[in-house]
Amino acid sequence: MNGRFTCRLSGFKQYWRTSTLPPILKLMALNPHPLSDPSPAEVIPADEAAPFLAELGISVSGIQNALLDAVDAASLRDDPYWANTARGIELWSNLVHGVRQLLHEDKEWTVDNPQNRPVMVRDGGHYEFALAGGDSGTGNPELQPGFARNVGKATTQAANRFSQEDPRALIPLRTLLEATESSNLPHHPFGTWILLYRCTTEAIYSEISVPAHISSDGELESWRLRVLLPVITDLGDKLSKPLPDNLDDDLDFFIA
Repeated sequence: MNGRFTCRLSGFKQYWRTSTLPPILKLMALNPHPLSDPSPAEVIPADEAAPFLAELGISVSGIQNALLDAVDAASLRDDPYWANTARGIELWSNLVHGVRQLLHEDKEWTVDNPQNRPVMVRDGGHYEFALAGGDSGTGNPELQPGFARNVGKATTQAANRFSQEDPRALIPLRTLLEATESSNLPHHPFGTWILLYRCTTEAIYSEISVPAHISSDGELESWRLRVLLPVITDLGDKLSKPLPDNLDDDLDFFIA
């Protein structure tokens, strides 16, 4: 009995060394970080954002113009007859329109509304572009930003499509997906790219970033990639009236 068990165990060890271990080691070489620890987010500085995003058909100057236009439209909703949420809703809806129109001009991005989420997609859905209000860490390379409000289930599921781990394997599924991405765009991971924005009386902060994982209750846990956009400080006469530092947006309107 013990002899047969020892023989079987020895055979299993040999099979593990020759058939199973090499592929795992190859995948570990692709992802040198410990499997239990999330990799730190790669941060693309603002002065490198334009050429980096241009490869995906995203114009930094166009995004910033859309931000200014949306903030300007929102600033007009300030008389006492408007609902408290009017400026936040106005900013979001105008920004969605401006950004989608901008990306559609590239001819690679197309309009999509899965579960009423206003997004843009390209390359068969491997890339998705969404928008969300951000917190005080938005655009700051020293901080990890989060959402101004937790996102909904639809956005959580969409963003986590490329970060879920297969419980039957030792290697995260995201590693397998990374290995199949285009070699022409090594730093452009598949997934949901989110324009994160924050407006104050002094400036507009923004970045276009890819979540590594969002929790089941819609809270950002970590970023996979962050592309910082230049801070817009020269508001001057571009805005009819300044917005308050914190928009009153009790309705969870900007992400489904």
